[in-house]
Amino acid sequence: MSLTSSDIHPAAPRPATRLRTTLAANGVWSAAIVVLLIAGGVVLAYQTRATTFWADEWTWILTRRQGGLGTFLDAHNSHFSLVPVLIYKALFATAGLRHYWPYRGVLIALQLLVVLLVFIYARRRVGGYAALLAAALILFFGPGWQDILWPFQMAWLIAVATGVGALQALDR
Repeated sequence: MSLTSSDIHPAAPRPATRLRTTLAANGVWSAAIVVLLIAGGVVLAYQTRATTFWADEWTWILTRRQGGLGTFLDAHNSHFSLVPVLIYKALFATAGLRHYWPYRGVLIALQLLVVLLVFIYARRRVGGYAALLAAALILFFGPGWQDILWPFQMAWLIAVATGVGALQALDR
């Protein structure tokens, strides 16, 4: 009995089989993160349902509604806040001050973006289960509630989203 090369080196899975396996695994994790994001969005919307403008937001309402370069570039509590100021100015112009839900919507969208970016970044490194756990921990932040339940804190979410996005860009 003679050995052939196929006996020594069994055939690798065909590319079509590997593609189907990868798509099936991605489909499961995609569905899992979508379910987590929807559940988190509902919880965050519920938790912020009775909120309205508070503390530092009133400073921006009273001092940043006019035009001029200082409106955009003046520091707030020694923090450069250009992007949040641009978002708030856009919301002042489009949503006004009668309804707080557009401000909450921006905050929730940013939080869900951060969770998704953390999941994508972690999944390549630690696998699906641990990445889903990391995403859930970021989604339900516990003691960091001000950063995910108060729209004024969107600057922190923007910073985290751009940081995780930069890490993903470095991977490419």
